[in-house]
Order: sequence, then structure tokens, then C-alpha cells
Amino acid sequence: MTMPGTTHMPIPLGSAFSREALEARFRDEPDWLKTRRRLAWERFESSPWPSRADEEWRRTDLARLDYRGIARLGGGQTTMDGAALFGHAPESCEQAGPRPSRETKFTALNEAFAEAEALVHVAPGATRLASIVRRGGEAFFPRTLVVLEERSEAVVVEVEEDDSCRSGLCSGLAELRVGPGAKLTYVRVQVLGEGVGNFDTIQATLKAGSDVTLVVANAGGQLTKQFVEASLVGEGARLGLFGLTAGARSQHHDIQATIVHAAPSTTSDVLYRTALRGRARSVFVGTIQVKKGASKTDAYEASRNLLLSKEARADSIPRLEIETDDVRCGHASATGPLDEEQLFYLMSRGLTAGEAENLIVEGFFADALTRAPGGGELGWVPDFVRGSLMRVLEGRDRHG
Repeated sequence: MTMPGTTHMPIPLGSAFSREALEARFRDEPDWLKTRRRLAWERFESSPWPSRADEEWRRTDLARLDYRGIARLGGGQTTMDGAALFGHAPESCEQAGPRPSRETKFTALNEAFAEAEALVHVAPGATRLASIVRRGGEAFFPRTLVVLEERSEAVVVEVEEDDSCRSGLCSGLAELRVGPGAKLTYVRVQVLGEGVGNFDTIQATLKAGSDVTLVVANAGGQLTKQFVEASLVGEGARLGLFGLTAGARSQHHDIQATIVHAAPSTTSDVLYRTALRGRARSVFVGTIQVKKGASKTDAYEASRNLLLSKEARADSIPRLEIETDDVRCGHASATGPLDEEQLFYLMSRGLTAGEAENLIVEGFFADALTRAPGGGELGWVPDFVRGSLMRVLEGRDRHG
């Protein structure tokens, strides 16, 4: 096993991860797009693997991953409703997709091999409902850009799923650009196969008076490393970030959430709820940054962890970085087992131990789940998220 203090943690790669494979797969694309992919591949090759000497990676060991058996990058199926593919016209080259606020080896790989890149663009004053469902191949690279113009509204749901148990890779990037006075609800649900390594970045920029609700659920994968970053750059912007994570067996979920308040009178409310069984482990690092001049910021962050076995482990690390006065910021964290009194009470009312435990777990997730949109065309979303989480904890596959 690679231990802290070593320099890099290279993942063993097969021949599918090569310049030759990239050129062959996308040989029929426009020259400007092939150039973009080529440059991204060069950045992937030249950038170092994450190091456990880096603070944000030291709790996640990539040595458990091995991609020598992956025969093909890309593929899979994408179904969109209310979203479109990025145009492949040269004049749109500069706007051809999301751009990470900071590039990593995985975001470079995403740009090199991304397919079916999704765009949700909402005109000023308009409204939109959009859903994007991706079913992965051996290795797939979701890439999404959501742009809300002034005073527009949208609900966007993204699902990443894969039924297989094989070793696989998912490297995703979503960028949300929310204009003045716009309102966005964005839901991202990950239900990948139990052999998949998932590397995900979600970043949002909030202009003045905008209102954003993010619901991020992680229920699958062997290892998940997810960065969620939001920058409140306009006065009066509001953010709600609600995370739900379920882990079992030896799953590892490492979530890094960073909220940057860069303008006055901005508000953020962060709540992450995690339930773990077996030898699963979770890490949540939540950072609230309040920049100079961002007076009257109101920010709160909470992490709640429910341990359903003695071997499960959850680490919560809250951070406040405040550079100005006249702000209200706080954080809270709690980790513990099931409440035995609640369990006894429910069993005394005729429920089995398993039924009582499931009811308690569903109640544990409830306040975050209520943030997911329900009713109308997206009425399936809350039940889908709830079912995905509970199937992991109950040891069922998603068709059982």
C-alpha cells in the first residue's frame, strides 16, 4: 500500500490510455476539436498523479485501483431531455464546454475523452426542466455545462449509472454558471458499479441575487473522490448544498466541499448526511472561505454521519477561513451509531429489526432528500435517490 509521504500514486493503465487510442477514436471530428483533445491529453501525460503528501488527497489511496484491463475509453449511452449536445462549430471553440477552476490529471483526461457533452442554456426570463442520464462503459467521462441567464429558472437532474461489477473509471465535470437573479436546482446522482473509481468535479458560480440548490448523492462505486466548489461572486447570492452518501462493503467516499463568499450579503447552508455499513469509509472536508469585503456573510455547515457497523468509519473536517468582519459563520459535526431507544420503540410496535433500522435510516436522510425536486415530470427523482441509497445499505442490487 502507498503510504503518506510518498510522492505519487500512479494507477496502472492499459493501452487504451494512449495518444494512439485517442487519435483513432476521434479521427472523424473537426480539426479544432481534435486539437483540443490532443492538448488535453498532453496535459494529462505531463501532470503528476495525486500525492498523499497533498492535504486533499492524503485520506484516499489510489493503490486499490488498476485499469490495465480497460480495453476502451468512452462509449456508453446518454439520454437527454431538455438538454443539448455542444455544437461542433469552430466559432464556438472557446465556449465548447465547462472549464475547471483548477485542472487535475482527471479533469484533463475528461476533456481528452469526453463524449455526448451536455449543454443546458436558459435564456433570460425563461424556465427549463432538464434531465441527463448516462450509462457508462468501461471508462466514461461525463461533461456538462449549465448556463442560466438573468432572472431565468431551471431544474436539472443528472444521473450516472453502471450496473456492472467490473473495474471501471468515471471522470466527470459539471460547471454551473448562474446569472443575476436566476434560480437553479441541480441534482447529481451517482449509482455506479461496485468496481468503479469515480473522480468528479462540480463547480458553480453565483452572480448577484441568484439562488442555487445543489443536491449531490453518491451511492455507488468502489472509490469516489468528489470536489464540490461554489463561488458566490454577486451580492445577495444564496446557496444550499445538500449531500447524501451511502456506503457498504469496502466503499470509500471522499468529498471535498469548498464554498467561497466573495461578495457582501451572501448566504450558504451546507448539510451532508452519510450512512455507512460494513467496512465502508467516508471523508468529508467542508471549507467555508469568506473573502475580504464579503461583509454580512451568513454561512453554516453541518456534517452528520450514521454508522451501521462497528467497522465503518466517517471523518468530518470542517474549516472556516474568514478574512473580514461582520459575518456570521458556524459549523457542526456528529457521528454515531443507531439510536437503540428508537430501534427498541419501533420494534415494540411490531416492526422487525431490519424494518426498524431502515425506517430510522430513511428518516436520517429525509431533510436533505426534501431538497430534491418532486412532482410533475421530475416526480421520480426523490424516490430514485432514496431507493439508490437504501439499496446500498440493504445489500441489494438496483433491480432487486
